Amino acid sequence: MNLVKHLRRQKEWSEKTFGPGARTAGVLDHIRKELFEIEAAPDDPLEWADLIILAFDGAWRAGLSPNEICEAIMIKQAINEQRDWPDWRTLDPNKAIEHCRRNDDVMPKQKFESPLSALIKGVSFSRHNFSSSAFGERLMKEMPSRIDEIRRRRKGGER
Repeated sequence: MNLVKHLRRQKEWSEKTFGPGARTAGVLDHIRKELFEIEAAPDDPLEWADLIILAFDGAWRAGLSPNEICEAIMIKQAINEQRDWPDWRTLDPNKAIEHCRRNDDVMPKQKFESPLSALIKGVSFSRHNFSSSAFGERLMKEMPSRIDEIRRRRKGGER
């Protein structure tokens, strides 16, 4: 599956079916309803797919291009992989597992809407935490050019 192609197709269908614009409150309302459906049928892959589709819908409606959505996913995964996490065996399996906040030097010090918007606005992330994996090293080498390209497209009004 080519995720960028899929996101383009989804956007075209969603915009035609549900209309243009951010529709943030509507998307969030639908996500909340889907969460109840997942609770009722946690093994149903189609309920999980509904949630994923709605998250993608909210992202493009917030102004992200399909490529930017994919880049945000890769960046966020790399950030999560570099964080310190508690031992899951010692925690309640019915509660969220949060990363250890004391060692949060991968995230920017300022508050931004998202890691991608922080990168777009020029906030630097710590490089040393990304060098522990091949993916992290590659991401840190490629990230400046990717972010520059996103900034350039956004200033020019491209998506």
